[in-house]
Amino acid sequence: MPMIFGKSNLKDKIKETLTSWRMLDVVDMARKDERVIYALVELLDDKDDNVKKRSLKALELICKKMGPEEREKLIKKSLGKILDIAGTTDESLKLQALKTLKALIMGVSLKNEDFILLSQKMRDIITSSNNELTHSYIAEVLENVILENPSKDVISMLDISTASDDPYITAACMKIMYNLARSSKNTDLIKKLISKIPALLEREDSYIVESVLETIKGLAYLPLTKEDIEKLPVILTKVKKLLKKEDWIIRKKAQEVITLLEGIFSEYYRSRREEAIEKINELLSRGMYMEAIDLAISIGDKYTLEWLSEVLERVLNKPSRIGGLVLSHPVYALPKPKISEKGKPPLLHEFKVPRHKTPKALRMMEQWKGEQEGKGNPKLEEYFERMGKLKVESILEMLDEEEKRMDALREIYKLSEELDEVEMRKLSQLIPKLFNIAKSKNSWIRIKAVRALANLTKIDGSIVDVMRKWLHSKDETSNIAALNFFEYYFSKRWSDEIALEVMERMPHFLKNRKTMVHAFYLLESMSRKIPKERMHMFDPIIPILKKQLEILPKPAKEIIFRILENVSS
Repeated sequence: MPMIFGKSNLKDKIKETLTSWRMLDVVDMARKDERVIYALVELLDDKDDNVKKRSLKALELICKKMGPEEREKLIKKSLGKILDIAGTTDESLKLQALKTLKALIMGVSLKNEDFILLSQKMRDIITSSNNELTHSYIAEVLENVILENPSKDVISMLDISTASDDPYITAACMKIMYNLARSSKNTDLIKKLISKIPALLEREDSYIVESVLETIKGLAYLPLTKEDIEKLPVILTKVKKLLKKEDWIIRKKAQEVITLLEGIFSEYYRSRREEAIEKINELLSRGMYMEAIDLAISIGDKYTLEWLSEVLERVLNKPSRIGGLVLSHPVYALPKPKISEKGKPPLLHEFKVPRHKTPKALRMMEQWKGEQEGKGNPKLEEYFERMGKLKVESILEMLDEEEKRMDALREIYKLSEELDEVEMRKLSQLIPKLFNIAKSKNSWIRIKAVRALANLTKIDGSIVDVMRKWLHSKDETSNIAALNFFEYYFSKRWSDEIALEVMERMPHFLKNRKTMVHAFYLLESMSRKIPKERMHMFDPIIPILKKQLEILPKPAKEIIFRILENVSS
């Protein structure tokens, strides 16, 4: 039943309850009488900062229990007040306002005017605050912004703001632009977002680059058109160049983005081989040889690779090999595109291979197409799929050859993701070799191997037992492989038994410079999957993480902030 209080008496009662630290009592009162919620909003105008902070905390807890429709009504009454408090100089009060703001807007499609108000306030806070934790909380608020019908004013504002000299403002606007593109499915916004990425990847500020890499990872959730996908090869090549960076977080994120982009290309062009050839032809004609090579490698079709290898041999006047090692730069000096008498780059037909040099794969295709004459619609994609499938014996041989190992690992990983358990058993003979490769110092190779092993646990539970032993090994390469393995393992599932074992060794890994980075990523993966009733498992290592916040560089702090936030929510 609703409480029998006058408006003034109710407000005084809530204030008294809050100052007595009986926060949950206020939350319980709000469930019985919605007037409590609006009384809390009025208390945001109180002169006492402690009352404001506790009112904000109560609203945060209440918002987490409310549905989007209920919170949409609350936004009208409270958004302006919460944003005003977020602009205060009191960092503790500011952080609580941001946490409440995140809970308030989550899942709610904002109106354009509310969005502009929120964006301007976030920009002001970023400009005035040097607190990294504040910037981290703002990022979380922006990640939850939804706007289903962004106006031209909104898009124009974001377009201008992404060119800001302030790295935090640029990164924040990219987050907003991505979020709006995802929630609105606005094709113009998606195109604008993709067009911003290449230039931002070349910025010197690591914060921007790291933020843009996160944005690229989100492209997989957008409805990309053919035109959008055709813009991505340039981005892939620029991301590969980031593998040379000293910043280990950027290198790791770049590796993840490369895998994602290669997956997008493989998926899209698998049944569109003619489009793939046209796109590669276009890149070649513009002198973008590395982009053409990277795209061909991503598609991974044997015929396409052989064909491009022949074309490059003609263009470069020397033998060339594609495949094996995926390079971030060419192994040969690439010439500038030749210009014809008409002043235009040559098209691919000018590089035709003589008949006696036609690749075997091309001859096979022509022969097969000839056999299909008169048999109805030839299923070219089935042919390419059959031709691209590697036998397990072939993969085993490729794993032994250094120059082919990366291609083999890419194929194994894709198969381990796509096959059902019955078919996957055919890969069991690869497991011993994958264990050996998992100790590689090459992080790309190691991560592909351990992720394939994690997928293969469906058919062989002993893989987990080996990795558990590696956690306790005195060999650091074994430790790192196990940390990488369980990072991916926990992204898919939760296990109390393994989590306890990991936590037992975690203090050691966090104190060792060689294993620290890998430990951070494992903890972040675990913090996303851990059930609420198991949060106490993190208690012993929270003091260690907080101490490291004082001494580690900004990229490491970002990960620690995310871990602490996940286990405190």
